[in-house]
Amino acid sequence: MKVFRLALAFVSLVCLSESLRGEERSAPEVLAPFVDEQTVLILRLDLARADVAATAAWLDASLGNAGLEARDVDFARASMKQAAAVAEQFVASMKKAQARELYMLYSLADFPDSTPTFVVPLQKGADARTIGNLLSTGTAEGGHGPAASGSRTAQTVGNVVVCRTPPPTSQPARAADQPTPEMKAALTAMAAAAPAALTMILAPSADMNKAFAATLPQLPGNISTEVLARGIQRATLSVRTPPEAPWVEMRLQAPDEASAGAVADQIRRALAVLRDSHAARDADALATLEPIIAGNSVSVRVDRAAIERVILPAVLRSMTEAAHQSMGVQSMRNARDIVARAYSYAQKHGGAFPPDLRTIKEMEENGAHLPSQMFINPLQPERKEGYVFLRPPDGVTDQHVLVLYEAFDEWPGDVAVGYADGHVERVADEAEFRKQLEAAKAKR
Repeated sequence: MKVFRLALAFVSLVCLSESLRGEERSAPEVLAPFVDEQTVLILRLDLARADVAATAAWLDASLGNAGLEARDVDFARASMKQAAAVAEQFVASMKKAQARELYMLYSLADFPDSTPTFVVPLQKGADARTIGNLLSTGTAEGGHGPAASGSRTAQTVGNVVVCRTPPPTSQPARAADQPTPEMKAALTAMAAAAPAALTMILAPSADMNKAFAATLPQLPGNISTEVLARGIQRATLSVRTPPEAPWVEMRLQAPDEASAGAVADQIRRALAVLRDSHAARDADALATLEPIIAGNSVSVRVDRAAIERVILPAVLRSMTEAAHQSMGVQSMRNARDIVARAYSYAQKHGGAFPPDLRTIKEMEENGAHLPSQMFINPLQPERKEGYVFLRPPDGVTDQHVLVLYEAFDEWPGDVAVGYADGHVERVADEAEFRKQLEAAKAKR
């Protein structure tokens, strides 16, 4: 499921900027039955001329300028390769089923657990059943695909396919409320805009903006979040990707010209902070970034140089750091589960811990062996043994006696360590870890 979501994000980057022309209904007509007063974000993808391979090659080439460590580059490259493979298959299957557009609707009522509602308009000759299977499971045949979660359902409503997660049985279904005036205006603007590869529209209600203005903190560079929250009625993001020259354009709609000017001033301050935080070699790439005011709207276009040298590196670094943090948390959970099983074994065997990790792996719960993923460190999935177990003396339950740690060849910066009393923590001091390790070996 996580890979499929990553692949959908990848598809968002690979859709090219021109839609095929044909008889189509406008966005307000297509989405009206599925947009309610809590819908704040809509994503539109043009699948007609997607080129996953070209975009994957571009992103792969850009990794060299991302300023990442070698292991992070390898991780990002492997993640993109995996996502691209799923995305390419998904796009090819959608196109074969005659799907040309995919909308994703995000409602505040669905946060934080549910995925968005997917809506695909049906063109003449489109295969509604296959499209529904792809949206609900990730495969044309349905069943257990990369997106299958057991709860998402797809159905044909008129001449669209809609796929969503039903609310829990304890939660009543939402009434078919009307979209906010801000979202209605955003849908009209989407319909009138020139065709784009990826179009994202954020349209919070006036009440939401008031809440944002009152609660958001001040940003670096004396940037006023209150001015931004009160001055932006909606935000539109458009993206073009290879093989055409890539660019990203952000357009902000303000209630009047004075507000547009105030928003543009805040953007200039943000760009100044961005320029100050980057090396001189990126100065020319950032020099082209300048807000343009046209009536009540403000736009900023980011060209290829700025994308490759500033935006992509920042995104890749953030994604890599977030992924490492997530995998680190999972590894801590694995270590805690392994130590808990070892501690449970000791309680059942007169204080004697398991002789080795294999014994723990062969322990059974509910008639089955422990899941193999528990013994794989997600930070180093290529290792056959993700953790090292050191059996302590019988009866020892000391909180300072090391019994488990993440396997490694070179010091990784910090290590998840499990102790004889059952607790797990991360040790960042290599000298302290070595001291604990030698002490544990001496007790064996």
